[in-house]
Parts: sequence; structure tokens; C-alpha cells
Amino acid sequence: MLSGPEVEALAALSEAVGDLTHEWHSALAVERRARSMGDAAERRLDGAPFGFHTEALSGLYHHAFRYGREIETLLWRYASASAALGITVLDRVVTGKPPLDEESIDRLCEEPTLAELESLLRIPVDRLLGAREAGVRAREEERRRRLLDGVEAAYEILTDDMVEDRLDRPTAAAAQLSVAAIEGCDAPWVALLDGVLTVAGQAPYEIAFATRP
Repeated sequence: MLSGPEVEALAALSEAVGDLTHEWHSALAVERRARSMGDAAERRLDGAPFGFHTEALSGLYHHAFRYGREIETLLWRYASASAALGITVLDRVVTGKPPLDEESIDRLCEEPTLAELESLLRIPVDRLLGAREAGVRAREEERRRRLLDGVEAAYEILTDDMVEDRLDRPTAAAAQLSVAAIEGCDAPWVALLDGVLTVAGQAPYEIAFATRP
């Protein structure tokens, strides 16, 4: 069974991730629209003496892109925390461990470091989903493989020799990606966010399955 604080934390993070996901999708739609309008204005300009329209739309796209990146960063923080808490609670349920104390829950409600996330993603799927059908376990194994590839991609982005502000691997491992993201580079979670959102969304259902009577 789950403790009250575990239930409340899982629910609060799930709601935060849901709302932020909607806002992220809205921000991406604004960014795409601004880019499309800017492209159309560029085509219409064709030597016209005043370029204020294209300048305005270029500015709109710039701000839309920045806003979308900020929402995405916020979403990553909460989605990764939700996935970390969900995996940890599921693991403690299936292994028969006692409920998490409130200090542990509070820590898990913060964004994990890259090393912490990798460690959780390496928990064997058969241990977490041992009671599930073989097909479900196989799909989750494949998702975990892709996520671990995404972890390695995050390391590559943060430690790239071509980047002046690059980190060494131990520093990257100990970092939260929302803090370690390098200006002008791909977001280090670029290959992780979609999969982590899926894990975060599925965790409550897997926990419910594991705790059914």
C-alpha cells in the first residue's frame, strides 16, 4: 500500500506535468505560427523599401522560441521528478520495502541529477513489471533502452569538446539538466523528454497494478 504523502506527492507532480505539457504544446504552436508568418512575410517583401513587418515577425519568433524553451525547461524539471518518484515508489512496492519517509519524498520531488536518473532507468524492468504480460515488459525494455541512449546523448551535449562552457563527465553526472543546459546548444534532455513524460504518465498506473488486491 501507499502512504498518504506518497499518494499526495505523486498526484501533485502528475497534475503539474499535465498542465505544463499543455502549455508547452501551446508555446510550440505559437512558435510554429510565428515562423510560418515570418517566412510568408519574407517572400512578400521581395525588394520592398520597408522591412518593418518582417522585423516584427522575426522579433515575435525570437520571443516565442525563448518562451517555449523556458516552458520546456520547467516541464523537464517536473517531468523528470515525477518519473523519478514514480519509479522509486513502484520499486519499493514490488520489493516489499516500507513507505518512503517525507524527507525522501521531498528530495524525489526535485529534479534528479543525470546520474540519479540513469540509476533509476537501469532498475531491471522485470523487477518493476514482473507481474505484467511479456509484451508490456518488452515494450518497456525498449523504452528504457532508448532513454539510456538519451542519457548518453545528454552527456555528449554537456561534455562536447567544441563547447567553451562544456562540463567534464563527473560534473555532468552530478548536475540537474535544467541547471546545466548550455546557452546556444541543444537542450541536454532533447532525447529524453518524450520518454520521461511517458514513464511519468504510466508510473501511477503501474503502481496501482502492483498494489491491487
